[in-house]
Amino acid sequence: MADQRAMGEKESWPTHMSQLIRERRTIRSFAEHPLSQEIVIERLQAAAQSVFNEKGELPCRFVYIASREGKEKAVSLIMNVYAEHKLYKWLPSKVGQMMAERIISIPAFLVVVQEMAESEEKCDRDYASICAMLQSFALLAWDCGIGLVWNTEPYMQKQSFATDMGLRQGERIVTIMFMGNYERVPKTKQRTPVIKKISFL
Repeated sequence: MADQRAMGEKESWPTHMSQLIRERRTIRSFAEHPLSQEIVIERLQAAAQSVFNEKGELPCRFVYIASREGKEKAVSLIMNVYAEHKLYKWLPSKVGQMMAERIISIPAFLVVVQEMAESEEKCDRDYASICAMLQSFALLAWDCGIGLVWNTEPYMQKQSFATDMGLRQGERIVTIMFMGNYERVPKTKQRTPVIKKISFL
């Protein structure tokens, strides 16, 4: 009986994974309650097992920001960089404050920091590994009700932002993931069929 149940679970796993991949959505509107740090770490650890590094180590580190104080500091740095842009200089202060409060209300930020290798080739391989791991993490998180959005806006590459965020020499930010439990799943958007993007030789 146990063997049959195990076999049934094994057979249903590919279907479950296929469903996860098809159903996961980018989430920008989150429930207000705090996110479980333990679940995030557990899912991140599981995702890390999916990638291989020559030294057996992840080529990145993480900064998890969930406290009000930590989020206020991070958002202040983000808004400072925005303020350097001509477009944002013309925004009314009230609008800027609303933007800041909206970001602060997100339950948690996960800053992913790549440790740069000496060669460009190694950097590219490490970056690909990190992105693969984060995609696995996004699926594992979705499976337990956690939604997220990958943030790769240009401000992350500003030296002043990186320094104020505590990055060390030879590091860069890959993404800042905004995360939280979701209450509503966005509708599916039209995707370009893969058949239009493939060539056959």
